[in-house]
Amino acid sequence: MQQRRSKSRPANKKGYRRYWLIGSMSLLLIVAGVAAWGGGFQELVQRFSVTSPPSSPSGNTPQKPTVSSATSESQASEAQEKRNEEARAKAKQLLAQMSLDEKIGQLLFVDMSAVEVENPTSTMKQSLENMKPGGVILFRSNAETIQTTIEQTSMLRELGLKVPAWIGVDQEGGVVSRFPFMSRMNGNMAIAAAGNPDYARETATRMGHNLHALGMNLNFAPVADVNSNPSNPVIGIRSFGSSADVVSQYVLPMIEGMHQANIPAVIKHFPGHGDTNVDSHINLPVLDHSKEQMKMMDLKPFQDAIEAGVDMVMSAHVAVPSLDDSTIISKKDGEPVYKPASLSKALITHQLRTEMNFQGVIVTDAMNMGAIEQHFGIEEASERAIDAGVDILLMPAHPSRVKEHLVDAVLKGRLSHERIDDSVLRILTVKAKYGLLDKNEEQATKEEQIKHAEKWLKNNGDLEFALQVARQAITMKGESSHLPFISSRMKRLHIVGTDPYAIKLLNEAIQSSLSDHSSLTTETISFKALSQNQVRNNLHLSEMNSDEDGILFVTRDLQLMRQNEDVMKRAIQYVATSDIPMASVSIGSPYDVKSLEQVPVSFISYGATTANIQAVVEALFASEPPPGHSPVDLNISQAP
Repeated sequence: MQQRRSKSRPANKKGYRRYWLIGSMSLLLIVAGVAAWGGGFQELVQRFSVTSPPSSPSGNTPQKPTVSSATSESQASEAQEKRNEEARAKAKQLLAQMSLDEKIGQLLFVDMSAVEVENPTSTMKQSLENMKPGGVILFRSNAETIQTTIEQTSMLRELGLKVPAWIGVDQEGGVVSRFPFMSRMNGNMAIAAAGNPDYARETATRMGHNLHALGMNLNFAPVADVNSNPSNPVIGIRSFGSSADVVSQYVLPMIEGMHQANIPAVIKHFPGHGDTNVDSHINLPVLDHSKEQMKMMDLKPFQDAIEAGVDMVMSAHVAVPSLDDSTIISKKDGEPVYKPASLSKALITHQLRTEMNFQGVIVTDAMNMGAIEQHFGIEEASERAIDAGVDILLMPAHPSRVKEHLVDAVLKGRLSHERIDDSVLRILTVKAKYGLLDKNEEQATKEEQIKHAEKWLKNNGDLEFALQVARQAITMKGESSHLPFISSRMKRLHIVGTDPYAIKLLNEAIQSSLSDHSSLTTETISFKALSQNQVRNNLHLSEMNSDEDGILFVTRDLQLMRQNEDVMKRAIQYVATSDIPMASVSIGSPYDVKSLEQVPVSFISYGATTANIQAVVEALFASEPPPGHSPVDLNISQAP
């Protein structure tokens, strides 16, 4: 059994010094850039800054820019402009050599499951070579192990295409992480709760290096949504916070970190998905913000990112009547519905291109989501999106049918050749900027790539770094006089909640934190739709002793399941009539604490990763409160 650890336990300096010793010039640049933070932070950076990955046998090794501290902003800007001009020139040259079929292919970013459904008798390689897509997105089903992941990315890099395909993934960190064999890192809200934007930069760089080691070259991140709605079912802790300023404060270094790893950032979900209570995977959300609200809150992080040089923006399937009140007749029920942003020329061309001056690549959110398929049909929606000004269609449900439809739309004049060329030129320019159009003469074998990735992922220090951030993120509500909650005199801990998975995580982590000689035992109690009498019977307070027992309530996104919230409130009210010590841990939404006001001390982890859970368990044993601060306004009223 592991020794019990608390928040105040000193770090293992010997282990961390190893990462300092193998740090490259990028480490020196990071340290120089944050010198003003003081010696304590410098020591942290020395311990945890990402080291440059060994040269990748796939040929996709990220190249960090080597800019001295004496380089002025104007010189850096000139160098960036030159890079952009060179990329655009290369893109123009390639565009002139492409057929209409190849151009339309660049507008498609497909998932392999949809390709397989359309082509059940062909190999995936044959199907993709016939389709010539601009990109392919991978999911956990394609990436269960390092070996299966590299088998897929190796096949995709070897496709016989005139224009190499992007190999992309949704790797946000935290709750949206696709790879079970590597650290999930911290999600955005945990990073913001830790209070240091440099954590965002470092997290993004590390994730970018990991993707390169696996043969990928595009990441659909970071989330730039302002999560101002506690009842939001789809964003939540994927956001950095509930204010535009906080979101921008962390989105910008996240973009910088991805660029340092030579990965183009894709900010999402324009014009903002943070104040919705409908999941666009299921239906069409409507954002009822005024133009002024949109400008000051939802659009601000996107505008800041555009001014900082972000290359790609993902549009949301969210309708905003204040910016576009036009409607389309729904194929679902024949009723008029507002145009979602992805299909709206007012939002894509006028707002994003003209008003916000974004000249990069615009990619839709997944076109197979309910907000699109139910109301518009995939072919019509795809044509409307391109006509609105979108450049890339992400995950159309029937990619071959969509491609044929778009070719027909051009040949019959519904879409102009110039409109297609504009999008393809933007796509090729970003591909050229990040080296996708460069010929790589040396290709490693799959075995060499797997060996390289295994070595890199084992030794890159992600787990240690993620834990350090998670420890800084843990937030406590209540009085420190209740600490430590799990004291040496506690003999029995009753872990109570409505989410069996959350209970299991906390119980296992607490057990692994106990020393071999600890006399503490744990009991898990899971219940859902129970009456007050059933709650009393499950908790059996009469058998507990206030000197030896404690009750730990565990919650996860109660605002999304009102029935569970009611049960938890009844249980807490019942325990409050006794003198049994109680505390709570919220491993999802921080808004859970609003339902736990009778609990004397509550802890928020902002996620359920290994690092999040270990850090919050350490806080339960600690005598001092954890350092995190909530990046969302916990005084916001929840929707009824």
